[in-house]
Amino acid sequence: MATDPTQLHQLSLLLGPDPTHFETLITHLMSSSNDQRSTAEFLFNLCKQTHPDSLLLRLTQLLSSSSVLDIRAMSAVLLRKHLTSATEDSFLYPQLTESTRSTIKNSLLSSLQHETTKSITRKINDTISELAASVLPDGGWQELLPFMFQCVTAQNDHNLQESALLIFARLAQYIGEALIPHLATLHGVFLNCLNNSTSGEVRIAALNATINFIQCLTNNSDREKFQDLLPLMMRTLTEALNGNQEATAQEALELLIELAGGEPRFLRKQIVEVVGSMLQIAEAGRLEEGTRHLAIEFVITLAEARDRAPGMMRKLPQFVHRLFMVLMGMLLDIDDDPQWHGAETEDEDSGETSNYGFGQECLDRLAIAIGGNTVVPVASEVFPAFLTAPEWQKPHAALIALAQIAEGCSKTAKGDDKEPGPAMPELLGSAKLAVEKDQSQGHNESYVKQLSDYIVPALVEALHKEPEVEICVSMLDSLTECIQGLCSGSFPLLENFPACARLIFPSFKYVCFGFFPSQWSVVFPLWEEEKDAVYVLEKVNIGLLDMHSFGAVWQLLSSGLANWINLSAIVPAWLSCLPIKSDLIEAKLVHDQLCSMVERSDRELFGSNNQYLPKIVLVFAEVICAGKELATEQTASRMINLLRQLQQMLPPATLASTWSSLEPQQQLALQSILSS
Repeated sequence: MATDPTQLHQLSLLLGPDPTHFETLITHLMSSSNDQRSTAEFLFNLCKQTHPDSLLLRLTQLLSSSSVLDIRAMSAVLLRKHLTSATEDSFLYPQLTESTRSTIKNSLLSSLQHETTKSITRKINDTISELAASVLPDGGWQELLPFMFQCVTAQNDHNLQESALLIFARLAQYIGEALIPHLATLHGVFLNCLNNSTSGEVRIAALNATINFIQCLTNNSDREKFQDLLPLMMRTLTEALNGNQEATAQEALELLIELAGGEPRFLRKQIVEVVGSMLQIAEAGRLEEGTRHLAIEFVITLAEARDRAPGMMRKLPQFVHRLFMVLMGMLLDIDDDPQWHGAETEDEDSGETSNYGFGQECLDRLAIAIGGNTVVPVASEVFPAFLTAPEWQKPHAALIALAQIAEGCSKTAKGDDKEPGPAMPELLGSAKLAVEKDQSQGHNESYVKQLSDYIVPALVEALHKEPEVEICVSMLDSLTECIQGLCSGSFPLLENFPACARLIFPSFKYVCFGFFPSQWSVVFPLWEEEKDAVYVLEKVNIGLLDMHSFGAVWQLLSSGLANWINLSAIVPAWLSCLPIKSDLIEAKLVHDQLCSMVERSDRELFGSNNQYLPKIVLVFAEVICAGKELATEQTASRMINLLRQLQQMLPPATLASTWSSLEPQQQLALQSILSS
């Protein structure tokens, strides 16, 4: 307690009716003069010890009424420090009377409504958030949430909306479980702000609050209720970019990176759209370097989240290739600085840019995150063109990239070293010559059969590693000759057919297509010959099903290859593996192709007397009921129109039978859709 008469007099002035004395004290706390600041700190601490209620009430009074911006800002900072438990020696809230606490809380909410300076508003937000985090779980501030819901719906006051959303964001971090009872209300609030607000700052604040709230939810079903907000969250980013507001876009990207690292599973259902958008940003050379770097950081962070969302990026090889090319492009951003040539230490990075350094770092992280099995095929495809380019930057980039991915790809690289034959063009050429030798020099076919167990697997495996298109064509030609050479021993050929189909078709669909006439003209007649061998037919059917990954039937039906192939045998096997659910990217392509075939009324697809139409209806029903997972909106709309047409085409008995085979929820969904 203060007993010195001078100190008592000073306290009476500071906490008396004239606020100018206390304003002077706050000003001196910010003084550059050590003497003034030390004296002010002594008096402030004396107030804390003797009159904590009066001290904090005076601070709230200055916050709401002082005309001096710096004094209002300092008052907000001091209130936050003494109302929250950041440090024990300054935590005064437990010492306050209930009346003082109530007055302070009401004053803070009033200041939030009336403060016009954004920097001070942010300080008030922080104070309210941290105080609420400590008292709200125990029911110590029941007026707060109703007040915030009122603020966030104040359409004409964007500042107040933004403040309320930022407080929600902080509360989700601190005490998210206290907000879960208001989940439905918060979903509506976030939806409205993301979708309807004309203020970019409000949308960013809503994005912040949404992401923090999603991360605080421990129940997966609760998180799924916010899936419909993800397109709006991404739109916040794209609208900022379209409006040339890159600072806002970068803020949005930073928040989305936080989501990718903290709750990557939330992105899984819309991963293709989200990662595709990020790569578009990364590839856009007109954008600021910082914006592009953040988009790349998002994708890398997602790849690194393998513990919480295993394999998500590895299943998107086309995106890995695009990202790899962006990073390779960054390695080209280097100058031939003369200082580098004689550098020892301080100039060893001369000529390097931030793009160059970031590209190096990300290549290293990407390889470690998704592994050599995914990265090596991409690098093998990209490096040859860089290594043979006339510009010195490209060979340099390839060598630097190789060094960066070495750690993450070491196991795969060592595995390749153990099998040098299939990976070397010279040896692959020799394998082809071995096949040709049998055909051209009169050896009997047993020679090829003996070699086939070595040649065919080697050629098929090497196709995955060979970057040169010309060599791939040569290998496929060799495979064709192997198949033709084995035709007299149909059982072994048919038994091994699915293995070839599974390995070759998904990766080399367009190159393989040109070889179909010679290959299928051998395989399908043999299928007819072995029709009594159930085991063999099962093997061939497996091979056909593996072809669904690129809609091979559609390609066959739309080409002249129907002349070589018994399509009536292929169509039911192909339809039996639809709809595709294991590969969502391929699913959308194949289901779109199926739509095109139905629209053309392909005779082979419908079958004799429209025997396959019920199966097509079932496929359409499953795809439509799956939402956006298995088909684009455009494809789903086409399917609905086709179903309406098929309703008229199918006999009533067939239609009733088809309808009864649907799941009850599918029946209800289709009835609702078709009747609208």
